[in-house]
Amino acid sequence: MKTQDKQAEITAFNLERHTDFALGSQESIDILMNEISNHFKPNVSIKILELGCGTAFYGTQILNKYPKANIVGVDIAKGMVDFINKKQIQRYSAIVGDAENRKLFSEEEFDLIVCPFMLHHFLTPICVIENIEKWLKPNGVFIFIEPNGSSFPIKLFSIARKFLELICGKKYTARFATCNETNHSFRTYNKLLKKNNLQVINVTVFGKFNVKWNNFIETMRSLLHSVFDFLPAPYCGRGICVSSKRSNHSRF
Repeated sequence: MKTQDKQAEITAFNLERHTDFALGSQESIDILMNEISNHFKPNVSIKILELGCGTAFYGTQILNKYPKANIVGVDIAKGMVDFINKKQIQRYSAIVGDAENRKLFSEEEFDLIVCPFMLHHFLTPICVIENIEKWLKPNGVFIFIEPNGSSFPIKLFSIARKFLELICGKKYTARFATCNETNHSFRTYNKLLKKNNLQVINVTVFGKFNVKWNNFIETMRSLLHSVFDFLPAPYCGRGICVSSKRSNHSRF
């Protein structure tokens, strides 16, 4: 199994400007909140894990709607974690940790686990999803948002990045993405979820490609992308949100 280059992630995200930079669009936030509301009412007391929390951009949105929720945020980059904890967000605690470390949390600890744009930072998310299943309570919910690896424009972008890497070297492409970043297909995620006792509840694709008329190249590129928006899910859109639920059968 291919393993993640941990140092590449730590280096990249410790160099990020430590402010509330947006890791996604308002559309992705709305989709995530809608998915959570399909499983939990606003007044419930739940324990949430936010994996790859960054600056807690998504976690703070959840806390605003769920006043009785408590969130544990995990990020491999100490710079991100320090930034969150300095803000002293009520009901939110952040720790440095590796999502591939099974011992990071106890089994059946969380009601909800969210991964906003984190799984594509692993060459393969097998180990992470295995851990998530262990950390979820029976009937616990797992929701993730990712670049849509099943979308043809995203596939083309991945091919272009590999081509640039061959020509310009890995140091050049590292300016845009870490060496770990891999846009996994929905088929890959679906197989891993089923294998790990997680039933897919809903799949939402979002982020359609709008035509831009800035210049000839940009217009041609966006027109090409827009053609693929007519394809059915999950083969259209830049992003994908998948919600799943763990079986209610305990392992004990």
